[in-house]
Amino acid sequence: MQTSRLQFDKNQDREPTISQRQLLVMLVSAILLALLLSAIYFQERSKESRLRIEQCSHRLALAREIIVRDLNRVRSDLLFVAALPEVQSANSIAPESLHDATNIFQHFVKSQNAYSQIRLIDRQGMEIARVDWNNNEATVTQRDDLQDKSDRYYVDDSLALDVGQIFTSEFDLNLEQGKIELPVKPVIRFVTPVLQNGTAGYLLVFNYQGMPLLRELSEMTLPGQTFLIRKDGEFLLGPTTDSEWGWLLQHSHRFSTSFPTVNLDQLLKPNSAERTSEGFFQTKNINFDLDKTASNLRQSLFLVAHVPIKEAFQNSSNVLNWLLTVGGIMLIPLALITRFWASSVDRRRYQNKKIAQSEKRLRQLSAQLVSLQEEERRSLSREIHDSLGQQATAINLDLRMLKEKSNHPKELIRVIQESDKLLQALHSFATRARPAELDDLGLQEALESHIWNFEKRTGIDCEFDCQFINEEIDPAISVHVFRIIQESLNNISKHAKADVAAIQLALTENKDELQVTVTDDGVGLGSESTNNEHGTEMEKRLGMLGMRERVELLNGKLHLENSADGGTKLKIQIPVFSLKTDAGELE
Repeated sequence: MQTSRLQFDKNQDREPTISQRQLLVMLVSAILLALLLSAIYFQERSKESRLRIEQCSHRLALAREIIVRDLNRVRSDLLFVAALPEVQSANSIAPESLHDATNIFQHFVKSQNAYSQIRLIDRQGMEIARVDWNNNEATVTQRDDLQDKSDRYYVDDSLALDVGQIFTSEFDLNLEQGKIELPVKPVIRFVTPVLQNGTAGYLLVFNYQGMPLLRELSEMTLPGQTFLIRKDGEFLLGPTTDSEWGWLLQHSHRFSTSFPTVNLDQLLKPNSAERTSEGFFQTKNINFDLDKTASNLRQSLFLVAHVPIKEAFQNSSNVLNWLLTVGGIMLIPLALITRFWASSVDRRRYQNKKIAQSEKRLRQLSAQLVSLQEEERRSLSREIHDSLGQQATAINLDLRMLKEKSNHPKELIRVIQESDKLLQALHSFATRARPAELDDLGLQEALESHIWNFEKRTGIDCEFDCQFINEEIDPAISVHVFRIIQESLNNISKHAKADVAAIQLALTENKDELQVTVTDDGVGLGSESTNNEHGTEMEKRLGMLGMRERVELLNGKLHLENSADGGTKLKIQIPVFSLKTDAGELE
């Protein structure tokens, strides 16, 4: 008795206590909740990551639009001024003509406020007219202060341009007397020849002020920053003004020193994007020579969109704190709801899978039945043609030979006529069961033969238009298309009371869909076109059900409606890919 009591106490000690049970439930709930919160957090983080990439792309697209907008405006201004008569008639020998051109430059630079200089340079590289824009004032440079620019690359390269072409210089800093002008003035020089005496004459040069453009790029109201860099990593627009124009101002600040974790060579590949511990980076190449009539950028320029890592994931960090707070409050209910939801989803997925499998089996069974039916019709047609047809033909020939030898040929004429009718009946029956043209010649010839017999039998005129060759349609599909048209014509003869029918078969332009249209001028659908939850009364007929089943086997669509001109219109669309992927199954 004492031994049994001790054993019972040991078994009782093995059972978990209430606290242990509660701890186990809490542990399971905590694990589930932690997984859920982690999934939500990482999903939010992934969403935010995608958002930052999209924002980088939008920032780059917007920056490019700003640049293209300004460049198009400069190009338009340049060509406009170059076409002015005062500019085209300017001549260094005639100071009065230069005075007129200079007045034009003064008024234009005041009205635009976008150019630091407008100049005319002769074919030897010497400035002959120049207007500077400084401190909101247009100043005409005196003749003695004009400079020789023959050693500038943009002058040398522009001499080869034709009238109407535009040279775009590097984006760099303005030079005066061979030295960088201070404070620095970022400029892009646009040059075009002026038409003089029917040929390219003086060079018209616009010094476009780059600072407003760079300022607009840096002040876009989107998360992150915009940089403009060269291929070697030198900043034109950088994180700070001290990091810019290093190759000209002789300092070592560049992209690799500002962002050492970024692989610049990888980042500068077309439309590349990178994420490092320093944030998100995305680049887009930008060409300042829009029409590429004179591509002169010695260095490729790249727009860089940057979102710092703290700014990039600020929202997801806030979401994480909120999730942890809510999760701590709703631990047990959330765990139970999550379990219930998961079970419901699993059951629903299982049921959907069973339904899909059942539909697939029914579709396969239907395809097999249709295939067996066609095979039986093929066999029956061949049997009638090869066996009964040959026997009837032999009897007919024997009767004709007997007629030649008989003393009473008139008595055999009726028998010969009946045998002729028998041969015609056998041929007609074999053709309806399976036309030989369908197997021997193809869909188009089989339809032409069937339509000819249909016209002869019913008196309904038919228009037939087939806009493809037989080789473009799989033979297994041709059978279904033939049966569908055969049944539609049968419906027209029985119900439409039509005088004319039209059949059209065509492939779409890219040959990815077969379109079949059958129309008639009959009475239309009438009251039978009323829809209910099971479809129209017309569609409930066995023939329509068979047509719809064949179309669904081909992954196609069937639409039946009243034609705008009266009568009925049947339209069938069959994707061509089904002709290739399902042909073996249909056969």
